[in-house]
Amino acid sequence: MLFHPCQPKPIYSHEVAYVGNDIKGEAATTKYLYPEVDFDFGLYGNWSLPKPRLRFWKRWQKLPPYKKAFETLSKGKMPQADVPVLYSSAKINLNCTLQDCIEWDVITLRTYEVLACKGFLITDVVPIAKKTMQD
Repeated sequence: MLFHPCQPKPIYSHEVAYVGNDIKGEAATTKYLYPEVDFDFGLYGNWSLPKPRLRFWKRWQKLPPYKKAFETLSKGKMPQADVPVLYSSAKINLNCTLQDCIEWDVITLRTYEVLACKGFLITDVVPIAKKTMQD
């Protein structure tokens, strides 16, 4: 799939958008993504929780607040063909980089995809990205 600027669509014209799931961990998700619940947050991906059963009820009640909020906010998985449209339509696109990528000094593909769509991106500081994209 080629990423390029697309005609914005109202359905994807969020103040802030993020495509992904919960692999970044509680600390990163709470710090970078959870504050967006107060905005028009276009959250896409698998954020569903297992339904609480009586024997797991106490553990379910202790879930971090973002998990319950994101289950409600999430618009679910989106077709891959619509991702460039989202990146072109949202005011701000978020990228929450895995710590390993930061330590290995790797620019994630999402960085290039959002920029190829002329989207505005907020991402973690990765030294090689800062060096490569300074101009």
